Amino acid sequence: MPINILRLTLLLIFSVTFAAHLFAQQPDKKKKAYGGDIDAYMKVNSFETLSDLAKDLTQYTFDPMPAPADVLSDLTYEQYRQIEFKYPRGVWWGGKTPFWFESFHRGFLQRGKIELFTLIDGKTEHVPYNSEDFDYHGVLDPSKVPADTGHAGLKIAGRFPRIGDGEELLTFVGSSYFRSRPDGFSYGASARALAVNIAMNLPEEFPALRAFWVIKPINHSKTVKVLALLDSPRVTGAYQFDFTPGIYESVVLVKGRLHFRHQIEKLAIAPITSMWMWGDGFPGPEDDNRPAVHDSDGVLMQTEEDGWVWRPLSRHSYPSTSSRPVKTLLGFGALQRNNAFFHFEDYNANYHKRPSVYVRPKTPWKNGRVEFSEFPAAHEGIDNIGVYWVFNDPVDISKPMDFEYDVLFLVGDVGTQTEVSRAMAFTVDRKPSAESTPEIPGPIDIEIRFSGDSLRGYEHNVMPRLDLKVANGKSPGQSVRRTETGDFLVTVTIEPDGEAPVDMELFLEHDDKKLTENFSYLCPARQAEIPKE
Repeated sequence: MPINILRLTLLLIFSVTFAAHLFAQQPDKKKKAYGGDIDAYMKVNSFETLSDLAKDLTQYTFDPMPAPADVLSDLTYEQYRQIEFKYPRGVWWGGKTPFWFESFHRGFLQRGKIELFTLIDGKTEHVPYNSEDFDYHGVLDPSKVPADTGHAGLKIAGRFPRIGDGEELLTFVGSSYFRSRPDGFSYGASARALAVNIAMNLPEEFPALRAFWVIKPINHSKTVKVLALLDSPRVTGAYQFDFTPGIYESVVLVKGRLHFRHQIEKLAIAPITSMWMWGDGFPGPEDDNRPAVHDSDGVLMQTEEDGWVWRPLSRHSYPSTSSRPVKTLLGFGALQRNNAFFHFEDYNANYHKRPSVYVRPKTPWKNGRVEFSEFPAAHEGIDNIGVYWVFNDPVDISKPMDFEYDVLFLVGDVGTQTEVSRAMAFTVDRKPSAESTPEIPGPIDIEIRFSGDSLRGYEHNVMPRLDLKVANGKSPGQSVRRTETGDFLVTVTIEPDGEAPVDMELFLEHDDKKLTENFSYLCPARQAEIPKE
């Protein structure tokens, strides 16, 4: 089977709040501290000059971000959310430029300090923090906020390709997180520029984007470009984000070049973080009648060797990290494939309006693995899902690492998946039997509904062949039947060998031609409990 399962003893939760780790990390003893140097930042006017700065930083000790003043750190969530940027004070707001930008205030959990710059015709200008840019609504006395507070993050604003008011389109806030959305959608799963030593039995390192240069777009431009400096104890980097908002798909082209201070055990490229509490295959608690609560319902992969692979998310009673070895990766992402309102029935959170996030390398990535982390979470405000790419070869810190990929924030599914039918829904029915014991879980029936043109046009007299593989258990029964709508229902009974989750994968084919994507599922032997808040 292509999935390797690893239990972790350390609970790692993917959340913006972990940006606070940057304040606890101790500088190494390489040279002297070097960071936040405005004079050095002012020399940046291109990706190449930014890369030179990042390379230069590797010769110096990592300089942790300074903590904000107590008057900001002591803010509660409700107090912090009342602090608003005065949009008419946004840089380039009200002019002919199709994009403008604002900043996030520091405070509460947004403790990182970043520097902002503009790039106009190759000339760099600093955008300092100014308390007059914000409306504090009585939460704070602006005169008591230090003048050198700095910004917490960057907010790109503009208009989608329809006539309408200006809107927030792309944000960078908290370590290296960034989020966007298509028109009419809310924020959901987040992308990250990089992750270091993620999901391991040692502390994760959270690289931060600590300075941004926004390149002023020409009139009527559909794209805005942002340069960003990444920094952490082990790695520095130059990033360029080319952002194009869209009605059904907003795209961020990411170009990165990494330079290294020290060896890294695991380098995660293009990480995505999301939230999954319950949904298909896992019912919610009795006191909550919402059918599903999640930002993403599964991970979609496209590989050269296996084609399209769909892996629904699940919930385990312990931190779970698994991986899929890949020879040639064409893309992967965390999708909100089912975005029908009745799947969630939540008028407040609007989970049906959370975008899918899909990563597509400009050239295929070779010889590595897509890794998935699924952790227990006490409530839906915590990001507990992670998916990212890891190369098999150890990181060669003697030379820079370059990569380029698109991050798509899109509605529903990936449109290029057309040649095979998709798993649109599935159910898990646990049936304790006379043979079940506290040590041996009972059998589990899993039903998957495949839908798509490849099955609706199926005209053969025999049913498609079911290709099924099971690990950590066995399958005493399977069936395939066609529905009146032309969909196909696949039912598989599995019996776990013990407490380990059952790893199963299947697809339908005819005459060695795949009719469906691979359905890959890590099914808990027993249903995990959702903690009561």
